[in-house]
Amino acid sequence: WEGYLVGLLVEIFGLGWFEGGSVDIKIPRSVRIGDVIRAAARLESLSECDGKATAELAVWCENASGEHVLVGAARCAMPGTVTRPA
Repeated sequence: WEGYLVGLLVEIFGLGWFEGGSVDIKIPRSVRIGDVIRAAARLESLSECDGKATAELAVWCENASGEHVLVGAARCAMPGTVTRPA
């Protein structure tokens, strides 16, 4: 199920994920053979670090019953800078 999560992160960040993305996860529940797993992410913050926009995400995988089988956080730099309102 970790592969599902990495697949989602590559969809979000593109190849930049492999150049500087990081993930910290915990596995609170076992996955059984035949379980349907869905990976999800929610933007928690967007900041600037070393001149690049950096996204921090809450990430998780859940089974068909909605139980979290993987939880954690991901971070990755993105092209561009953060624009703050005046």
